[in-house]
Amino acid sequence: MMTLTALRASGVVDAAVLDRVEQASGQGGSLINHLSQQLGRQTEVVWAALTEHVGRSCFPTPASVGPVNTRLLSVQDATEYLLLPRVVQFQTVRLLTPDPFTRLEDVQALAPQLVRWVPGTQVILKLDVAPPAAWRELFSLCYPQAHAQARDPEDLVALTALLPRRLQATHKPTVEERVDAMATFHRLPYIDPAVTPLKPADYTHLPLEPFLTKRLHPHHTNERGQLVVLGTARTSEELELLQAKLHQLSEVLHQPMTLALCSTRRLTPLLTPLVPKDAPHV
Repeated sequence: MMTLTALRASGVVDAAVLDRVEQASGQGGSLINHLSQQLGRQTEVVWAALTEHVGRSCFPTPASVGPVNTRLLSVQDATEYLLLPRVVQFQTVRLLTPDPFTRLEDVQALAPQLVRWVPGTQVILKLDVAPPAAWRELFSLCYPQAHAQARDPEDLVALTALLPRRLQATHKPTVEERVDAMATFHRLPYIDPAVTPLKPADYTHLPLEPFLTKRLHPHHTNERGQLVVLGTARTSEELELLQAKLHQLSEVLHQPMTLALCSTRRLTPLLTPLVPKDAPHV
């Protein structure tokens, strides 16, 4: 898998960028996400260069991948190994990863179940690469029912963190990546207010205190006229309580509202300046 050592040794990525990636990775999460966030619009170019460095083929868009054989891998295998099925070429099965540094030996456990798709008794695995955004989009195309079939939010952490489920015990996703996965699992929007700022003009007609005492914060008004309100939850039980608080608040203020999840780390700074430390958490 991708490591800072491998990235520095490649000589592809600017050292200053990797220094920022190293600092950000101290909070957990995958290097793929941290690197792509630092690279921004240069992600595709750098991914192509990294892929060339390791001697693999890079497919920058879902369309460039061509037809895929989705029968090769179940959605559980895809999230477990962070791989997508691509194509069978005689005895070779080509799979797609967002990580240019994925090692073949780390995915060899899939070989016994893939051998039935090739002639003979041996299968050769080959890995191709897609940049993170293209890989996620292709995942949605390959497995349109993935969210409904997810066993739990941990399945979806593989997509938000771009971290194979089998590695999540030793390589921890960030809090934001976990909350993003929970939001997706429960079919709720996820908003990072550090990325998508608040729109105070959308809620200046409402008092803030009732939101803050319930550890909620308005964010913006959506196209349906609903006030999108930020809250955070770690479990399904906490989420149920949060939804109840929001429903109560909506009735009291006569304002249609809908919940968006964000992390405690992002929500707390919005609450702290305005709510006394001893304010009750209703």
